[in-house]
Amino acid sequence: MEKITIIKLGGSLITDKSRPMVAREKIIARLAQEIKKEKRFFLEPIKEALKRGVMPLVYGDVVFDQSQGFGIFSTEKQLEEQLQRM
Repeated sequence: MEKITIIKLGGSLITDKSRPMVAREKIIARLAQEIKKEKRFFLEPIKEALKRGVMPLVYGDVVFDQSQGFGIFSTEKQLEEQLQRM
């Protein structure tokens, strides 16, 4: 199986938390260039999403749980589930 590398960019890294809904575009652009330089990353789906004007994001959320009533489905758990299905 081919090795897959997943990069998690935290919200406080790519957004300005002092102002609602403001992206740190210079930081995002710099990170994108750094990632692009690294050959081992699988970039085609990200490139395609960006070409279409879509920013691919994965994030955790509150979910309903039969035993507890609700729980947190974290970003890490989300990525783990996706990797198991690949």
